[in-house]
Amino acid sequence: MDSSSGRGSYRGAVCLEGELKKMGGAFNKSAQKRFFCLSSDFITYKKRNDIAGRIQLSDITEIKEDGLSFSILNNKGRTYLLECASEVERRVWVDSIKKNIEKYKERADADKNPKIMEGVLWKQGLNGIWRRRYFILFHDTMIYYFDKAQEKILGSIQLYKVTSLVVDVSKSQPNSFGLVTPERTYNLSTTNKADREVWISQIEYQLMLHKS
Repeated sequence: MDSSSGRGSYRGAVCLEGELKKMGGAFNKSAQKRFFCLSSDFITYKKRNDIAGRIQLSDITEIKEDGLSFSILNNKGRTYLLECASEVERRVWVDSIKKNIEKYKERADADKNPKIMEGVLWKQGLNGIWRRRYFILFHDTMIYYFDKAQEKILGSIQLYKVTSLVVDVSKSQPNSFGLVTPERTYNLSTTNKADREVWISQIEYQLMLHKS
């Protein structure tokens, strides 16, 4: 990748920048070098130091790859044809754009279904081992990640499936409670009783809303 390129992250989204060749519009078919910047919401490209255009991630409908090039199609009928210096660079750009689109959709869904609370819980796996996980409680589901970075969803508990909530489900794990569904029981625990009471109170309230 070009030496001016760089990578970073924002809430799991990839931030990437570097020089790419961009095919011109209807009146200019030649490829022009432009400086591109991928953020959590947009792909911005500059001509010299001025912003020449912006591609909104929510508008992208398809990305096609061909050799050193890739094309971005949006819902307004426009196609952006871009060329990289190598296939490795093309893969980095395409993978990063696709990841940010997924993150954008996750944020949009979260806006429709706002967080109730979040934090660390211990979860007992099917093998009986308790592991530390990062949970987020929404109105209709509990999603858990490996850690607070929230890079990848490990699983979810659909609250409408929960038939009961029980406490002290484990003799060896303090401050435990279980969410019973027809498929399985999710055994969870907190670091102290006060935290358990808060989690149980919030979960029970969401369960009550589902039943009402």
